[in-house]
Amino acid sequence: MGELRRRLRLGLLGQIVLLVTILLVISLLFVSALFIRKVDEIVEEDAGNTAMAVAKLAAKDDTILQHLEDRDNDDAIQQESLKIQQNSGADYVVIADTNGIRISHPEPERIGKPTKTSNDQVLEEGKEVIYEGYGISGYAVKAKTPIRNESGDIIGVASVGFLKHNLNDQILSYLQEVLIWFLLIFAIGLLGAYLVAKRVKKLIYGLEPEEISFLFKEKETTLASIKDATIAIDRKGHITSINRRAQEIFKRKSVLEDAIDQTNLQSLYQAVLADGGGRYNKYTFVAGDIYIVDASPIKEAEETWGVVFTLRPESEVIDVSETIAKMKQQADQMRASNH
Repeated sequence: MGELRRRLRLGLLGQIVLLVTILLVISLLFVSALFIRKVDEIVEEDAGNTAMAVAKLAAKDDTILQHLEDRDNDDAIQQESLKIQQNSGADYVVIADTNGIRISHPEPERIGKPTKTSNDQVLEEGKEVIYEGYGISGYAVKAKTPIRNESGDIIGVASVGFLKHNLNDQILSYLQEVLIWFLLIFAIGLLGAYLVAKRVKKLIYGLEPEEISFLFKEKETTLASIKDATIAIDRKGHITSINRRAQEIFKRKSVLEDAIDQTNLQSLYQAVLADGGGRYNKYTFVAGDIYIVDASPIKEAEETWGVVFTLRPESEVIDVSETIAKMKQQADQMRASNH
């Protein structure tokens, strides 16, 4: 089971791509939802304004005014209403008298019957209204305006509507365009996420997070086990790693310090950075004692990124040399006695 989970676990590349993909999808969905909502508001507002414009056109139509006041030819009003409806693209244009009785309607069987919605604001107060609501033809964005004769008296009401399901078709066409852009941006974002993740993976030498963690712990353990003082410094002069022996020499308690402050090490450090070559077995006075210092460059793509110092006390080197000399002398004496 543990082996299965390990195999199913996403690597760093997959995790980065997945994270960016999730953020991208959430962002695009949020923006798309806001866009669609705004488009819906704009379409409905435009439909309401258009409906009002058509209603005003019908209210001022000479044929409708003439026959509505005299009520001598309702069929002429019906024909003129259908013509206005067809030319404007409205779903219906209805003319009603002051009692709210339909004189014209796209469905002839509904002529002579009272309108389903109230005309009080229009007929009694003379107001123009735009609203949404259900009617005989369905849910619609509607506009109503009073029809006045030459004397300014209200003689009827013009009602124009755009059915919501037809408006939804228009919104759907916009949504299809949004979907195309959504998929295009998503594909570009996904490709970008993959390339970025691949670049990150390359920079860390293809290692997974747990492998990096292991290497870091391994480095700490290795540094701690080295008896010589070891200190790594980047090209900005900041200490990036330091083992326990070096901390004792420099009185450091942290692995990250501002900069090296030993003048002798500074000159050696600058020399290595300048030519990228190592400096070995240099006798240097550091922290009140003489040390044999090795300075090795840290390189990446032929560029020097820092310097690693290794410091060995001169006294220890001398002790080792004397010990080796004594052992060699004893070995020579043993060979001479065997002969």
